Amino acid sequence: MNPNKPTDDGGVAYLRVSDPHKQDWASQRRIIQSWLDKHGLRVSLWLEDGGSRDVAYKRPEFQRLLKLVEEGRVRWIVVDAQDRFGVSNNWELGKFICHLRENNCELWSVSQGCLSSDDAFTSLMAAVGSVQSKHEQLDKAQRSIRGKIAQAKAGEFTGGTPPYGHDVCCVGPDGQERWRVYYESRYQRVQIWPEGRRVRFDGKGNFPARNSGEKLRLTPSIDAERVAMARKIFQWLATEAINVYQLCRRLNALGISPVIGKAWYPTRLIPQLQNPVYLIGCGVWNKRGFGRHLEWKDGEYSPVPKVNDRAKTGRKRAADQYIYPDQTGQGIIDQETFDKVQAKLAAGPRRESTAPRNSGLWLSGLIYCGHCDGVGASGGRMMGWHAKDDKACPYSYTCPSYRHYGPANATGCRLHRVNQKVIEKLLEQYLDEAGTSLQALLDVTAGDDAEDILTGLLHEEEGKRLSYLRELTRLWREVRDSGARPPAGQPWAVGNLLAAYRSQARRRRVELNKQLAAKEAELDRLVEQYAGLRSEMARERANRKMEAMEQEILGLREQIAPLDARVEGLHEELMTLEQRIAEAREALAGDSNRRKAQAIRTVIRRIVCKFQHVQAGSLKRSVLTEVRIEPVEGATIVVSTGHRPSSPRPERPRPRRNRPPASTRAPPRS
Repeated sequence: MNPNKPTDDGGVAYLRVSDPHKQDWASQRRIIQSWLDKHGLRVSLWLEDGGSRDVAYKRPEFQRLLKLVEEGRVRWIVVDAQDRFGVSNNWELGKFICHLRENNCELWSVSQGCLSSDDAFTSLMAAVGSVQSKHEQLDKAQRSIRGKIAQAKAGEFTGGTPPYGHDVCCVGPDGQERWRVYYESRYQRVQIWPEGRRVRFDGKGNFPARNSGEKLRLTPSIDAERVAMARKIFQWLATEAINVYQLCRRLNALGISPVIGKAWYPTRLIPQLQNPVYLIGCGVWNKRGFGRHLEWKDGEYSPVPKVNDRAKTGRKRAADQYIYPDQTGQGIIDQETFDKVQAKLAAGPRRESTAPRNSGLWLSGLIYCGHCDGVGASGGRMMGWHAKDDKACPYSYTCPSYRHYGPANATGCRLHRVNQKVIEKLLEQYLDEAGTSLQALLDVTAGDDAEDILTGLLHEEEGKRLSYLRELTRLWREVRDSGARPPAGQPWAVGNLLAAYRSQARRRRVELNKQLAAKEAELDRLVEQYAGLRSEMARERANRKMEAMEQEILGLREQIAPLDARVEGLHEELMTLEQRIAEAREALAGDSNRRKAQAIRTVIRRIVCKFQHVQAGSLKRSVLTEVRIEPVEGATIVVSTGHRPSSPRPERPRPRRNRPPASTRAPPRS
């Protein structure tokens, strides 16, 4: 091999730039052509490629070059410089050079000579050059991240495509709009000037240039219909019983264009709904990670995790990783609507429970055996049993441990069996009592001479209901102590208590804030004086005084906290629960088993049954002794019962152990 030039003319010139929209290959072509003329060589093919050095697998001409090498049609390759060959690190460089050598192909650099030579110096210099290239990429990544953070902090547009209902606006140093870019589609844009002049900027990467001192910001779109539709999208999801998938179907049916793309999909709509720009009116950076070398995580530069040496793009970030602007504004969506949408998205899609094979067994998945609760793959969920020939108990549920493993099961359960009619009656009783109790709680009133609004309702022991009563009592006491009186002929109730509290809350908070400021100032003075005390007795007395003052400060802060919002929120939550209970009662009285299952599951989380294996004559039978109803919201109700299974047949012993799976065999008779 000639150490200065290739030995023949069977070569290819490879030219690469990072961004073909901003750079061209002319300078590289001139340098390579001069080198070819100097050595009396010519190439059979010029390949012009675009793409970053670390994404060789994405560069089409590079992949074409490798294929030509494998076919034996290329004897040598020449590049302007080693970094123009484009590799992510020295290991990838070694991989490609090994591939070239295996196919009798050399790699030449105009400035560095043969990069695929056997000598140690060439190998060392190639590795050094690759390491330097890697450091350059990391430095460039750091500079890019620093720039993005500075832009985000200043409230500037950091790139990408604007969210639905927004345009990209260019503002001058005086904060006035110079022009804006209106997106008709991903690569169709119009620059619109305030006086109405329009200039098209279509195509990938084609965006208007701005002058020094001008900044890009996100702003509500000039298209009022898009802004109105963005508000409707949030409002629909916040107020209707609709999920994101159904919302996408509605938007597509209405012919609403998403601008970026042809149709709405959950993967497109959800990121839009989660974008804080709709609330604060400014762009937020670091919602997703697209860098290939470094990313901004937990306030520092972190290497990008890679799979098969490739970085995954679009890595989703947690909300605490977002970079917000230092000064925010007002978006096109109000706080309440935005919060409701975020809560609904966080809850995820509400999946309906899997329907049982037999619709009559609509309680499947709700009833648990109290003896093997949490054991095994079933977790103790009792199995449905449809005994067609048993007129007294056609639908029932049996212990999963016994059904799967027979009498020799780990929990010692027998053939515990409960009639569905028994559970239905208990559910009717529970819903009637729960609905009545909740209605009484929501309608609670108090007169002027009442000792406590909690009188007669102290049996409430469950968290949310008890919290509501306590907060309502605090509200009533504050209103009473202020000297307010209920409307003539009416007792105190939630509505007039809230109205009375709000009428005097502002004046009262001003006074309480003054008291709080005075107490905090006095506490600060005591703390400063404490350091100068020398007597142990004086220190002890000062400690007691400061502790008492701290308690007074905590009490004042608690009084300043707005009680009306807390009481009103709890009241609304309990009203929602009351509505669910009413719907469950109505469904239970109807004929639709599917509706029963769906309605009951909004109120009841689990029904746990306990049994006792007792002697009945010459045989033993399982007797239902206790039913524990665990609601979705509220206190657990325990019902003791001596109910016996409807079927009089005794339990029969298992004939053999090597039985077929429970899902394929008929249930045993009891």
